[in-house]
Amino acid sequence: IFLPVLIVIIYIFTSAVKFIEVSILAFIGIAIKNLFHKKNIQYRHLWRLATYSVTLSTIFFAIMSILKTHVPNGFIINWFVSIMVLMLVIKEIPGKKQK
Repeated sequence: IFLPVLIVIIYIFTSAVKFIEVSILAFIGIAIKNLFHKKNIQYRHLWRLATYSVTLSTIFFAIMSILKTHVPNGFIINWFVSIMVLMLVIKEIPGKKQK
């Protein structure tokens, strides 16, 4: 009974950490959005885009963890990749239409 409870606790903790990471990334997305000529994107859209941008680095680090390979400066690489993917996605979103 101890092992299933421990697995559930670990799952909840890691999910909470990812939720916080995505929320912070969405706030960074607000600043990125304002850099690209005031794109018409709401926070809820940025949050969804941030979840997609975190996916690439999460899968990479999961594979590295399975292979028991240490990635130097993994924390910085994770944030850098996520921010770059989010920035590239926001850049491709069409801007406001001019009348």
